[in-house]
Amino acid sequence: MVSRSAAYPHVVDTAVTAALDELAERGTATGPELVEAVGLNPSTVREGIRQACDAGEIARRPCPTDPRMTIYSLAEEGDDGE
Repeated sequence: MVSRSAAYPHVVDTAVTAALDELAERGTATGPELVEAVGLNPSTVREGIRQACDAGEIARRPCPTDPRMTIYSLAEEGDDGE
Protein backbone atom coordinates (compact mmCIF):
# COMPACT_ATOMS: atom_id res chain seq x y z
CA MET A 1 0.00 0.00 0.00
CA VAL A 2 1.29 3.47 -0.90
CA SER A 3 1.30 6.08 1.87
CA ARG A 4 -0.88 9.15 1.44
CA SER A 5 2.15 11.44 1.42
CA ALA A 6 3.71 9.39 -1.39
CA ALA A 7 0.44 9.23 -3.32
CA TYR A 8 -0.29 12.94 -2.94
CA PRO A 9 3.05 14.75 -2.70
CA HIS A 10 1.48 18.05 -3.76
CA VAL A 11 -0.64 18.01 -0.57
CA VAL A 12 2.47 17.54 1.58
CA ASP A 13 4.21 20.31 -0.42
CA THR A 14 1.24 22.55 0.34
CA ALA A 15 1.55 21.71 4.05
CA VAL A 16 5.28 22.50 4.02
CA THR A 17 4.75 25.81 2.25
CA ALA A 18 1.93 26.80 4.59
CA ALA A 19 3.95 25.81 7.69
CA LEU A 20 6.97 27.79 6.46
CA ASP A 21 4.76 30.82 5.77
CA GLU A 22 3.16 30.54 9.21
CA LEU A 23 6.54 30.30 10.94
CA ALA A 24 7.83 33.27 8.95
CA GLU A 25 4.89 35.28 10.28
CA ARG A 26 4.78 33.95 13.87
CA GLY A 27 8.41 33.15 14.59
CA THR A 28 7.63 29.97 16.53
CA ALA A 29 4.72 27.57 16.86
CA THR A 30 3.87 24.17 18.28
CA GLY A 31 2.73 21.29 16.10
CA PRO A 32 -0.94 21.72 17.06
CA GLU A 33 -0.73 25.45 16.33
CA LEU A 34 0.69 24.73 12.87
CA VAL A 35 -1.98 22.10 12.18
CA GLU A 36 -4.71 24.59 13.11
CA ALA A 37 -3.15 27.41 11.08
CA VAL A 38 -2.51 25.28 7.99
CA GLY A 39 -5.99 23.74 8.06
CA LEU A 40 -5.06 20.41 6.48
CA ASN A 41 -5.22 16.87 7.84
CA PRO A 42 -3.00 16.69 10.96
CA SER A 43 -1.02 13.70 9.66
CA THR A 44 -0.31 15.56 6.40
CA VAL A 45 0.92 18.61 8.29
CA ARG A 46 3.08 16.46 10.61
CA GLU A 47 4.61 14.73 7.57
CA GLY A 48 5.30 18.10 5.94
CA ILE A 49 6.93 19.40 9.12
CA ARG A 50 9.03 16.23 9.38
CA GLN A 51 10.22 16.59 5.80
CA ALA A 52 11.03 20.28 6.30
CA CYS A 53 12.97 19.46 9.48
CA ASP A 54 14.88 16.71 7.66
CA ALA A 55 15.68 19.19 4.87
CA GLY A 56 16.94 21.75 7.38
CA GLU A 57 14.19 24.29 6.64
CA ILE A 58 12.49 24.05 10.04
CA ALA A 59 14.26 23.77 13.40
CA ARG A 60 12.72 22.03 16.38
CA ARG A 61 13.38 22.25 20.09
CA PRO A 62 11.64 20.94 23.19
CA CYS A 63 9.04 23.17 24.80
CA PRO A 64 10.48 24.46 28.09
CA THR A 65 7.10 24.31 29.87
CA ASP A 66 5.58 21.13 28.42
CA PRO A 67 7.89 18.20 27.64
CA ARG A 68 5.21 16.64 25.41
CA MET A 69 5.38 19.57 22.98
CA THR A 70 7.91 20.64 20.39
CA ILE A 71 8.52 24.24 19.36
CA TYR A 72 9.17 24.81 15.65
CA SER A 73 10.82 27.79 13.99
CA LEU A 74 12.47 28.58 10.70
CA ALA A 75 15.95 27.11 10.68
CA GLU A 76 18.81 29.53 10.53
CA GLU A 77 21.54 28.98 7.98
CA GLY A 78 23.78 26.18 9.23
CA ASP A 79 21.10 24.88 11.62
CA ASP A 80 20.66 21.11 11.31
CA GLY A 81 16.97 21.20 12.29
CA GLU A 82 17.51 19.57 15.66
